[in-house]
Amino acid sequence: MRLATVALALALSACAGPNNYQWEDAAKVHAGMSEREVTAILGAPHERARDGNVAIWTWALNSASRGTRTVTFRMLNGKVVERTTPSQ
Repeated sequence: MRLATVALALALSACAGPNNYQWEDAAKVHAGMSEREVTAILGAPHERARDGNVAIWTWALNSASRGTRTVTFRMLNGKVVERTTPSQ
């Protein structure tokens, strides 16, 4: 059972993708920024979804000391309109 738990944890952390940004970088993103500006700061999102005409982009950062933290931004017409996850 323990081996299965470790394997699951490794698989989930792999889903988060590369850690190519620092957590503090997410604070640099603000409403009105373009998709290009956001990806210049955070890199490509680890997950993309849609809710009607709103794009929802999520990044995950894995840290041994803090675990996995995520940040999600909602985009309308290619611009950030909202950060939907709290700063951690």
